[in-house]
Amino acid sequence: GIEAPPTAGGGAAISSVFGDLLDIQAAPTPTLADSTPLPSVGGLADTSLLSMDVPTAPGPTSKRKSKKKGSTSGSRPWQRAAIKASQGTGMGWDSITLLYRTSSRVRGDQPPTATIVLKVVSEQAIFHNMQASFNGGVAAEVSLGDVSPQGIAESSSKAGPFNYPPDAGSAPEVRGMLRASGGSSVPFKLTLPSTAFLEPVQGVTQDVMMDELSSGRQWASHSVKVEVSSGMDSAAVSTAIQTFLRAAEVQRGSDERICAVAASCPLVGAQVRALIKVKTGVAKIDIKATNEKLGKALATDLKKVVF
Repeated sequence: GIEAPPTAGGGAAISSVFGDLLDIQAAPTPTLADSTPLPSVGGLADTSLLSMDVPTAPGPTSKRKSKKKGSTSGSRPWQRAAIKASQGTGMGWDSITLLYRTSSRVRGDQPPTATIVLKVVSEQAIFHNMQASFNGGVAAEVSLGDVSPQGIAESSSKAGPFNYPPDAGSAPEVRGMLRASGGSSVPFKLTLPSTAFLEPVQGVTQDVMMDELSSGRQWASHSVKVEVSSGMDSAAVSTAIQTFLRAAEVQRGSDERICAVAASCPLVGAQVRALIKVKTGVAKIDIKATNEKLGKALATDLKKVVF
């Protein structure tokens, strides 16, 4: 077998696994391609964050476990939706950011369903009695209330449920309309994350991961960078990304900035491995997936994450 590198401190060994062995070639992609500046949204310090307990899925070398090392209980990060300000009526839509967070549920071997919470972050605009409706009659209208300059408004209820297709790499788009008092409105679009198809894989050690990734099996590689607001706790950021990926911890560096994780997608029989590295102002996620379409979809999901 392959000899594991020294594990002193944890970080150097994990970096060796994903730097030397994986040899990630994909160029990092900036997270926020939109030219509109993103106001601070509170990130993980936001007291409105919900927690998510992801059910633990057994790996090929382990037994089913509950909340122990490797579970993925934590806080889900927000993702950024697209607002078509040029198609809006009224003033001020170009100075707001629409965020969303999903809660997913898997029913046996059926594709998952998801509910959505929305959040509006205003840079300069004032809106009253904001409402969000969704196309296709999928969900009832949800209320976000009022928002003022440098303010935040969050939906008072969840929208959904929304159904996923059976293809794990084809997460559906959700379209709708934001409305406010005075006849103002603007269309929006968001994509349900493909992470809903994932389950954490227990029993994967660093040695096992090295053997997996050097076995000759084809692993698609993707690398993503996510902006992190100043003052954010590195450990909290890496844990939130792990939770978002619905993955089990393989190994974490002693400084909590580096974390290797493992997940699977039973629906398509795919395996996912990732390395999360958090530095000041940025988190880098290197992904390896045995299904190219799924790996690309997960990278796209991560590009929309906001801290």
